[in-house]
Parts: sequence; structure tokens; C-alpha cells
Amino acid sequence: MKEFGLVIAVVLSAIGLVGCKEESTKDVRYWYEHNEERMKLLAECRNNPGERGITPNCINAREAQKKRSLGLAPDLWSNNGRL
Repeated sequence: MKEFGLVIAVVLSAIGLVGCKEESTKDVRYWYEHNEERMKLLAECRNNPGERGITPNCINAREAQKKRSLGLAPDLWSNNGRL
């Protein structure tokens, strides 16, 4: 029974650590305006697409990169922020 308690403690600790990894979601405009951070994040997203590629920040950073590469200033974006 003592081992069972230890296993439960380890599992709960692991779950707690996963929660610490959560990051706040930044919008497309943020990633558009923060080039260095965007490039770093995009590299992380490409390096681990299975885990990072579908996160909101990766999606928003990719959208911002598309807008930058097309030369679209924020005042030219549609209301929903997508191309």
C-alpha cells in the first residue's frame, strides 16, 4: 500500500508539472509585432510539430508570418484577422 501512495504522489506531481508548461495565448497582432520572438517560436513549432504545431500560439505566429511575408499591415487585415 505504501508503494501505491508513492505512485499516486509521482503521478500527481507529473500532472502538476504539465500544468506549469501552459503559456498564455498571444494574438496574431502580437506575433506580427514581435519578430524575434515569432521566429524563435516558429522554429520550436517546426522542430516539434506533433506537440507544438497545433497550439494556439504556433497557429497565430504562422498567421502573423504569412501576413509579414505578404507585406500586409495590420490596418489592412479583415475583421477576423485571417487572410
